[in-house]
Amino acid sequence: MLTAGSAGSAGHFWSRGVLLVMVGWSGCWLPWNFLTAAGTEVRQVSIEEAAEWLVTVLKEEPEDIRDNVDGKQMGRPLAVDSAVRWMTSFESSRSKYGPATPFVVASEDRFLSHCCVRFGETQLYPDEVVSALGVVYTIPQERQKGWAKACVRAATDFALKQPGIKRVVLLVADRNLEARKFYESLGFTPSSHTLLNNDIPMTFWTAQLGIGNEPES
Repeated sequence: MLTAGSAGSAGHFWSRGVLLVMVGWSGCWLPWNFLTAAGTEVRQVSIEEAAEWLVTVLKEEPEDIRDNVDGKQMGRPLAVDSAVRWMTSFESSRSKYGPATPFVVASEDRFLSHCCVRFGETQLYPDEVVSALGVVYTIPQERQKGWAKACVRAATDFALKQPGIKRVVLLVADRNLEARKFYESLGFTPSSHTLLNNDIPMTFWTAQLGIGNEPES
């Protein structure tokens, strides 16, 4: 049985706009949508589909739900409204982003994991358009199966393939060692940019073209 976690670690590249992944030691390259277990795929969905799913699953979670990557707590509380709001156009004193592009791991019509990327401007990198990664979430019963890693990898590869995009950024709490390890395994590295979020020190991490993240066409 193929899984996103086992296949993704063997390598991947783009061919005519399609993300291909090498499966195990077979030397066989398969389209990304076919790399997961039977009936399960990573795919792009609309904001409306993603928002409807998030509202449904997050309302079933405890009140102290937190951003979750494969079962690892990621920091600040992730409320339903903030998760959905993050996917629409966003503007703050330091950044301005357009609507998100959501990705999900789906088993037929059932979503298992989600993340999304947005494109826009930030004072951190004033001379370029960047992509921001966020709303990484896996439903409780499907955690520790590699779904979040598959979802984030697909979203990151998609973002870095867009014209003019050189990096994907996200915030990670400094004290969250599991999250740091998770993103490091996907090619992200900590930058020199930091901030305090509710008195929690956080660092912007980036995945950049030319540092193990070069999508091929």
